[in-house]
Order: sequence, then C-alpha cells, then structure tokens
Amino acid sequence: MAFRVNTSSEPKITQETGFHAKTSKLTKNFINYNGYWLANNYTKYGAVKEYTSCRESAIVTDLSPLRKFEILGPDAENLLQQIFPRNISKVKIGRCSYQFACYHDGGMISDGLLLRLEKNKFWFAQGDGHLYSWYKAHSKNLDVEIKDPNVWVSQIQGPKSLKLLEKLVDQPLKNSFNYFDWVETSIASEKVIISRTGFTNELGWEIYLRPEND
Repeated sequence: MAFRVNTSSEPKITQETGFHAKTSKLTKNFINYNGYWLANNYTKYGAVKEYTSCRESAIVTDLSPLRKFEILGPDAENLLQQIFPRNISKVKIGRCSYQFACYHDGGMISDGLLLRLEKNKFWFAQGDGHLYSWYKAHSKNLDVEIKDPNVWVSQIQGPKSLKLLEKLVDQPLKNSFNYFDWVETSIASEKVIISRTGFTNELGWEIYLRPEND
C-alpha cells in the first residue's frame, strides 16, 4: 500500500515497524497509520478481549507509528516554547510532559508526549498532525536541529503492567518512579528508555528502543 502525506506529494510505500516481524505472526489485520503498518487487533484475541485485558491485566502494543521528533541544540527550549503553550522550562531532565501544539489562533495541530533527555535535547512523540514544517518555520535564526531520532516505541498498559515490567528489566526499578518520569534501564542487556506514561487511563509504561538496540 502507498499513501500521500498531502495531495501534492509523491506516494510513499507503507513501511514496517521494528516489531512487525513479531506482530505479523499474530495477525494479518493491519491498518496504515502515519505510513506504517499497525496491528488493528490480534487473531487469537479480538478487540473485546484486548480491551478487557487492558482493564483487568496487561497488554503490550506497538506504538512505533507515532511520529517522533528530536529537538536538539542551545535554542531547543526556545523553539519548543514557541510551539507549545505550556512552560517548557518546568520540564526537568528525567521528566515527561503532555504537550499540544497550537496555531496562532489557538487551534490544535497535534498533541503528544515531550521527554527532556538533556538540557538541550528533547524527544516529542505525537499521533496525527504534520509538525515538522511548523518546527522549521519557527526555527529561523535559532541554533537548533530537528530530526527523526529513529526510535521504536512499545507500551505495556494495565493494572498488572508493573508486574510484567519488573520481569523484563535487568535491575529493579527505583521506588520513586513517578507518573511522567522516565529512566534509562536495560532489558536483556539492551539499554532502553522507559517512561511511566500512556493514554489508556491505566497504569502503564512506554519503552523507547534506539537505533543501536537489537
């Protein structure tokens, strides 16, 4: 399948995420989301059982089709403050923040999760909405780089998600792992970033795998 970013752009072939080799063994029911194949539901379970599992136990899903941006440089915070209405300076290293990008009249472009990795380095993971041109338009005369960090995102959600996560990580998670914190830890000796976040209204975690991960 191919898709167009807008009506005037060239078609792009739908891509596979880093987890597609695994998810494609569990279902053939995929949809195109942001140019990637995303499992719609799994053959053995179905939408109702998957929803119930999220509410009563735990689920694992592929969030890789989310659009991800890395905003890097001395003026990164300055640029983001022009994009988002919330105070970016309050987002400390090791913390995340829910943010929404707005037009000048207040209309929303997109929303998502902002992670502050370093003083001048941020990641933003969003759903629909084309923010790249909006970043570029506001970055004129700023010392900042905007790029795709090439990360894959998976999530564990549900009331038993912590029990599952604790079996996966190589060392115990710190007790002070608060909502909207992120930590760097390891799974199967691979360093990953895990944030205590999610959009299911249940206890949950999102796992970021970088290009150097297996």
